Amino acid sequence: MKFRFLFVLMALLMACDDPSLDNRAVDDDIIEPVGDLTQLTTIQIAQDVPTNIVGTITLSYNAKDLVETIMDSRTGEPSYELVYNANNSLQQATKTENGIITTYDVTYGNDIITVDINTPGANTQVKTLFTDLQNRINRVVLSELDAMGNSTNIEDTRYSFDPNFNVTAVNYINMVTGTTARSSRFTYGLNQNAFSDMNDLVRLLAFEDFIPYTRVMPSTQQDFVSGILQSNATINYSLRDDNFPNSREIITTASGSSTTRFEFFNYLP
Repeated sequence: MKFRFLFVLMALLMACDDPSLDNRAVDDDIIEPVGDLTQLTTIQIAQDVPTNIVGTITLSYNAKDLVETIMDSRTGEPSYELVYNANNSLQQATKTENGIITTYDVTYGNDIITVDINTPGANTQVKTLFTDLQNRINRVVLSELDAMGNSTNIEDTRYSFDPNFNVTAVNYINMVTGTTARSSRFTYGLNQNAFSDMNDLVRLLAFEDFIPYTRVMPSTQQDFVSGILQSNATINYSLRDDNFPNSREIITTASGSSTTRFEFFNYLP
């Protein structure tokens, strides 16, 4: 069973506020600052043993130090091209996966961000992201538009935070049945977040497998379906002197067996 780390969302290290989530239009006067802590260049992924590298994710940056492309060398995994508006906020993402191109068009409103998702031959999906008073994304509603433009709500994702601005729980509510179909629980140690210098929406779209919306990176993750534990993961880190991870080992137990995955993080100098 594939172990998926939610990117579904992370807060910045210092204040857990991503200016890209503020209410704005393209012509607003406030320009989103670019972080200057760390910038990932590659993530190498190994399976079972550290030397068994099965793929590399490579990030490139534009002249404003914003992530411009995310290329995954693994077969069947998506790659992304990213476009930003004049305020350095994400405007559009283009995902290519198995030769199929999906576009994500982003618009910003009052405490709401809307992402229209279009794939050839499929109905348009819409993700509506809501922010709380701390400027954190605490809810994502997924809906679908049919050919007549009628909207059906599909899933309501809710995030719970601890006092340190880390996500302790994510609940995925089936909006047809009104029940919690899936959920995840997290605990944390002490480290710095390897994705902290990245636009929150980029992390949401492109790094769902790696990191939830948190100040630091998790030490454990439990995934449930209909309240029944499906998988349990323990994450061990090798840290630099500044507490940013050089690598991490993820041991996941599901259906009575365990798998091990390694991730190696490389940064711009």
